[in-house]
Amino acid sequence: MLENNEAGTRNGSLFNALFSEAAGVIELRAIDKTTGQLIRLFSRDHDERSEWIERNTGQYNLYFGLSTRKPGSKSGTKADCYEIATYWADLDFKDYPGGEQEAREALRQFPLQPSAIVASGGGLHVYWIFRELEFLDGNIAIHEARMRGIAKVLRADHTFDVSRVFRIPGTTNYPNAKKLAAGRTEAPCVLEFLGDARYNPDDFDIFADAIVESVERPQVELSGAIPPRFQTDLNRDQYFREVWEGVQIICKAGTQQVDRSRQDSRLTHRLVKLGYGDDEIAAVLLAYKLGKAHEQKNAEGYISGVIADAREHLSRDPTMTETSMSSHYNIDNGGMEVLNVIHLTDHDEPSPQEYIVEDLLPKNHIAIAYGDGGNCKTYTAMGLAACVAQGVPFCGQSTKKTNVLYLDWELNADDHLRRAYAVARGQALEKPPEGIFYASANATLYALMPSIQQLIVEKGIELVVIDSMGLAAGVDTESAKEIIGLFSKLKTLGVTILALDHQAKAQDKQRYENKTPFGSAYKYNLARVVYQLKRTESPLDGDDSVYLVLRNTKSNFSKTGKTFSVKIGFGGKAVSFEQHTVLECETADGSTLILNALSEGGEMTAQEIADATKVVRGTVTNLLGDLKESGMVRIVGKKRNAPIYGLPEATIEDSDPAVLLDF
Repeated sequence: MLENNEAGTRNGSLFNALFSEAAGVIELRAIDKTTGQLIRLFSRDHDERSEWIERNTGQYNLYFGLSTRKPGSKSGTKADCYEIATYWADLDFKDYPGGEQEAREALRQFPLQPSAIVASGGGLHVYWIFRELEFLDGNIAIHEARMRGIAKVLRADHTFDVSRVFRIPGTTNYPNAKKLAAGRTEAPCVLEFLGDARYNPDDFDIFADAIVESVERPQVELSGAIPPRFQTDLNRDQYFREVWEGVQIICKAGTQQVDRSRQDSRLTHRLVKLGYGDDEIAAVLLAYKLGKAHEQKNAEGYISGVIADAREHLSRDPTMTETSMSSHYNIDNGGMEVLNVIHLTDHDEPSPQEYIVEDLLPKNHIAIAYGDGGNCKTYTAMGLAACVAQGVPFCGQSTKKTNVLYLDWELNADDHLRRAYAVARGQALEKPPEGIFYASANATLYALMPSIQQLIVEKGIELVVIDSMGLAAGVDTESAKEIIGLFSKLKTLGVTILALDHQAKAQDKQRYENKTPFGSAYKYNLARVVYQLKRTESPLDGDDSVYLVLRNTKSNFSKTGKTFSVKIGFGGKAVSFEQHTVLECETADGSTLILNALSEGGEMTAQEIADATKVVRGTVTNLLGDLKESGMVRIVGKKRNAPIYGLPEATIEDSDPAVLLDF
């Protein structure tokens, strides 16, 4: 077990990622592989849990509670659940016609990157870890609704209850007698991946299934008759008629078997929209042979739940159609919103993707440039806009000459003009070039959208700069639903968009390069190109230049985007931009160079490190500060008042076998 844990936790500890800030207790379960005997442990103590796992390995299947339990709990029911730190899904390979390959492909297509993946010995346990733990009191329904939706999209098992337990990585999956007879064998449970992706729970609102528990279930009368208007509605509503007659059907994933409960849901949603009463809906469902109501022992309870489900969907979004309810599951839309389907082989290959700025801004798509305040985002966008307006290269990257609309939520016109003239002088111009149109915005993007669209048409705009997204949005930027709606609206403008954005506050010991744009993960997911900006000062005395690294973190149009560096000169009243060679130290590998130098050459000052690595002294100093804060280097002394840096000393814990356990 220790070997599996060591291999599986090379990138960090799953338990630590989940429970390091937990106030509740962690439940562990051991089930004897032969007798089925159950043993439980409820503990917050790392050493106690480690010893318990070690003691029970070899004879037991070992599990842990995905939610913490209330202090003092002795059982793991839903009522005992206390905090939740992650959403999860259980992908069982046997449930996919294509087996493991199809399951992994389904996960790869999921829009939110997992935080952790565990190979469970017959499937995958997938985790999307939160930025902060959430207390469950009163919120269980919405958490389970989101996970129920995730499971539907991934075609995963129904494991979305908050009291769920999963296998402990580093242990062994011992099949029971039935599974052994079917050919299953013992398999290690291994942590395949543990990354830095962290989420807010409402990032998953887009997947949320109906929260039936939050809607009062109607009392229905089952002795009612189908209302006379029903036949009239069937005759005049083709979609309604085709659902009723079975022309429009929903099949269970990967099969040709009708999903009868979802047929009931589809029909009920339509009946609610048509204004049918609860008893009238009940009468129709009982007569619907493609559904399940007529076979239910507790038909009243089943029907009331289906009606509550439909009414809950409509209460959240009155414009929702039967099609939009099913849009995530590739269901035939029945003619409500017809898909424009093309036969690929009948069409010629399109021309290559065009760019407004080579490698940086793909034409008619959204790009994000983000970073901490003070990283020259505005100056960079202004320099880029001036180059695009003239059709001249920006720091070695070719541009398409076109008009630019610069929308500014951070400065006024005078502030911007002062900078614009400085940028113009840096390009040997007397004043800003023609083709840049500026507005100091006084309302949200939503409110200004008609005006923006009109300006795009009137001025021949092909590039819109948004400075900056946080102020412009006018919505809760941490809400997945709000960001998805905003980006969908921006796409309707039909032009290239460069959105400047700030980045999330660093978590404890988190490196700058691991930060993401502030708010919902859908900002990153819906942008086609994403760049992070990071500045370093010039190491030369008297040089006011700033060296800015534009680090590509996402590009949908190439295998890897281009990371490049810009030298921004602040001389006199001019601001200039020129291409600069990206040194390794200015990228994510810079810290590695320093650590290797200390490992191979021993303790050194910053200047000695710079000499050994051929890295600019100012960059070395900045990186040493980050490494010291994260505990990866330490100051061990001084040499002529210059700090001497070294690697941390080994500790007793570093050689303790218990650290190999997944806690």
